[in-house]
Amino acid sequence: MNIHEKIQSVKVALASEGIKKGGENTYSNYKYFELADFLPRLNVFCAEFKLSHAITVSEDLQQIILTVRDIDKPDSFLEYRIPLSTANLKASHPVQNLGAVLTYSRRYLLMMAFDIVQADTLEAINGKQNTVATPQTTQTNNSNKRSFVWDAKTKTPAEELKRLWQFVNWDVSTLEQYVQERAKFTGVEVNDTLYLTIIKENISYLQSEAQAGNPAYAGMTFEEVPF
Repeated sequence: MNIHEKIQSVKVALASEGIKKGGENTYSNYKYFELADFLPRLNVFCAEFKLSHAITVSEDLQQIILTVRDIDKPDSFLEYRIPLSTANLKASHPVQNLGAVLTYSRRYLLMMAFDIVQADTLEAINGKQNTVATPQTTQTNNSNKRSFVWDAKTKTPAEELKRLWQFVNWDVSTLEQYVQERAKFTGVEVNDTLYLTIIKENISYLQSEAQAGNPAYAGMTFEEVPF
């Protein structure tokens, strides 16, 4: 098997496990995956299919990188990147803040790489505890929809962030949790400023991936946030 087949096999194996969420946000009243919920089983399946994974920080200290490598063919690997954020936890020193960022980023990257989904996030935050949400899927027609153009006149930053995720076909059912956890780990409020910061970081990431030839974003362009 090549590396893509191996990663897909791990995804299928994890999905069949029925992994439960162990983390709980009592403020927003929703549950989420912690590393301990899925990492032990993920490591078992990676060993079975001869994959390794490692987290590093880019040389410019701007991105956190997850590298998934084929153990049988060490030159074959895939990288997943997200912007390096900061944390400002109360009563914590810088090393603890860095640890919080790395732990969160590691969890997020592994979930992204191996399709570990939590589709009921929005329903939980909205207080519909007994309802199972249906994951949203957005069809993106690259032949007709190549450019993401910023709309500050009719859309709020929160609406624009959601529209950006829909444009690149990311799972918007996890967006609210992403924003809430980002606010928690950076010690800021959820407001327009935070949404704008996330949009800028997402667009920077998407631009770099498109320029690097990532087929998921091939031919796409993204207008810079004008402020």
